[in-house]
Amino acid sequence: MLERRSGKIILLSGSGAEGPRVNFSAYAASKAALVRLAETLAEEVREHNVQVNCMAPGASYTSMTDEILSAAERAGWRESREATEVRRTGGTAPDKQIQLAMFLASDRSNHVSGKLIHVQDDWKRLESATINPEIFTLRRVQKI
Repeated sequence: MLERRSGKIILLSGSGAEGPRVNFSAYAASKAALVRLAETLAEEVREHNVQVNCMAPGASYTSMTDEILSAAERAGWRESREATEVRRTGGTAPDKQIQLAMFLASDRSNHVSGKLIHVQDDWKRLESATINPEIFTLRRVQKI
């Protein structure tokens, strides 16, 4: 990528990067670390026209869902409730996840790098640059 002066790196992060997850501290810390890696690596390769972003794909039915359900009370009521809902619905629709991944892999996102973008965010506004990409950081500060 550096030699070609072009590339895209998309890291998959999760809800652990967006806020604390009680009883899942290692998971949350690892997801937050991925976001910081993306932010830092993006700065390191910026001059080589390589974009690095984290994608939070939303809730998906995985083996982790079953592990949370098996852990029951040990996982915590919020985690168990969310896992039950994901098992019931299947979680975020795969086509929504694919749309965001395709955007981040395309030339339409060349101006976006070092960001954490959740599938539920209003990320489509990034395509036309009608939203400031600086809001998509590890520390999402909401104005009061």
